[in-house]
Amino acid sequence: MIKGVDGGTTAPIPQDNSVNQQQTTKPSEPVQAQQQDSAETLRGAQENATARASESSVTGRLLASQLQTQLDSRPVGASEIPSDKKPLLVKDGNNNPADVKDMQHQLNEFRAKNGQDPIKEDGIFGKNTKAAVEQFQEQSGLKKDGVIGPNTRDRLKLENNSNFQGLNSDVQGQIRDRMNASQKNPTQRQDTLALGTDANFAKLKPEEQKTLLKSNEDFLKLAETPGGKAELDSIKAQLQSGPQTPATVKQLDRINSATFTPAEGLKLKGSAADQATYLHMVRRDMLASPSFAKTMNDINTDKAHPVTVNIGRDMPDVRLDVDRGNGLQDVDLADLEKLPALPTTKDPNGITQGEVLAHAMKEAQVRAQNPNSTAPEPNQHLKAHTAAIKQENDFRKDLGQNTFRKLPPNDEAHIDNKEGDLTIRIFFNGPPGKQDLVFDKDQKLVTP
Repeated sequence: MIKGVDGGTTAPIPQDNSVNQQQTTKPSEPVQAQQQDSAETLRGAQENATARASESSVTGRLLASQLQTQLDSRPVGASEIPSDKKPLLVKDGNNNPADVKDMQHQLNEFRAKNGQDPIKEDGIFGKNTKAAVEQFQEQSGLKKDGVIGPNTRDRLKLENNSNFQGLNSDVQGQIRDRMNASQKNPTQRQDTLALGTDANFAKLKPEEQKTLLKSNEDFLKLAETPGGKAELDSIKAQLQSGPQTPATVKQLDRINSATFTPAEGLKLKGSAADQATYLHMVRRDMLASPSFAKTMNDINTDKAHPVTVNIGRDMPDVRLDVDRGNGLQDVDLADLEKLPALPTTKDPNGITQGEVLAHAMKEAQVRAQNPNSTAPEPNQHLKAHTAAIKQENDFRKDLGQNTFRKLPPNDEAHIDNKEGDLTIRIFFNGPPGKQDLVFDKDQKLVTP
């Protein structure tokens, strides 16, 4: 990009530290900003990092969720299941008797439905209660350790729920497998629990329920196949006919993202193949990022301020994307496709395709909304570029990343090697590091 390059870095997926329903995740400590030009910019970067860290306490760890949903849901043997890291209730522990009694009651609900004798509901986590917990864990494919942790608690809620109990056995099996596969992923586990116990989900046909249990990758494949959109639209209509529960809203958002189609507010220019590639990327990244989905939906419905995207490959004078002003944005797919779709284990700090698109589309939206501004053009671009970096950081937050691009004027540096090549160095808040994008003399991306 000539005016504002998409960039940034990612961080390793943070581990779950949740303990119980009443506790919230402790926000990560603000990190010392690096490479500041003055004390004032240092304070600004620290405030931005603190705010971002606080926000990520609400929606953090979603990257793990998005990566997990792209894996096949499959049975996981008990030997592969780790014990709950931080127990809620444990034998000989400092337990609240009321909590123990409630859990004993839930265990007895499960035991009654499975022909097992009840245990005493006395609020004491003794040997009989521990044995009942171990028996439940063994039957559920969890590690048999006699500890009531988040995974065991959530699984017990699932098994005792009347909506779940009425589901087809195959659907129940898929939900159980997803719960087991998500023991290190609380967001995915909680989403699965909410869906599996949702009354609207229970009213769908088994095949429709299986559709909603698909990973984001398979969900998008279905939406883009002949007849797939019609199938999802049918499920959408049924979900909309009932109460709008959180689980229902989440599934409606998934359907809308997977079937996103340009309307009056979004105009695409380029070959049919390039437009299809661009739309596939947009839909995929809308599924991964609620903040990006909102931006794309806002653009699409704002016919008063249309955004035009020129899509091509090896476009002249374009590095990744370029803001042309007045809502015009160039996107070079040849450069974009050299970046990973999502952060990888091999390169967790790599810039992603979604990050670039999030930046480009917000930049275009802001310029489209201010076409007749009296401010000088550089100031107009700076406003749009700053908004684009914030959108980019929101995208990273949605994916559970905890390092974020610095805002202008400390966001990037251009380094010319005097031979026509250009290195664009991206600066970010977080642990020391850098991310370089190297373009050759023809402005093609060489090193992501």
